[in-house]
Amino acid sequence: ESAQRKLDGEDGDECPIGMADIDSAIAGMFQPPKIRAVRNASHYEKVFLRAITAEFQRTGVEETTFGDVFSAFSLISGLHGVKCLSMSAAQSVCARLASCRLLLVDQNTHDLQQRICLNASQEDVTFALRDTDV
Repeated sequence: ESAQRKLDGEDGDECPIGMADIDSAIAGMFQPPKIRAVRNASHYEKVFLRAITAEFQRTGVEETTFGDVFSAFSLISGLHGVKCLSMSAAQSVCARLASCRLLLVDQNTHDLQQRICLNASQEDVTFALRDTDV
């Protein structure tokens, strides 16, 4: 898209398209939407996703409960020196991730036993979080 704007002259720049513009256009074309969504998530959403993947790796099962994720979330927040959110604030982080379809959550319960699954592969989430400070 940025390369197209440069071609159309919408950026106001008169300089030609460079390799950096082409590389960013190619990266944008071949990056799955879920990876883009993870990379554009807020800091606490990234910590929450990291906690989910850590819990999956700990148990070996790709489904967990909110209580287990919240425990891992609190631990990871403490390790990174970030203030841990309250349980209700963490629940809203979970709801935001579910609303953008990164998580599949049990809609029948909204407590510690609420079941959570990733709607993307663990590898995709780990890949998207690899360059972040989380």
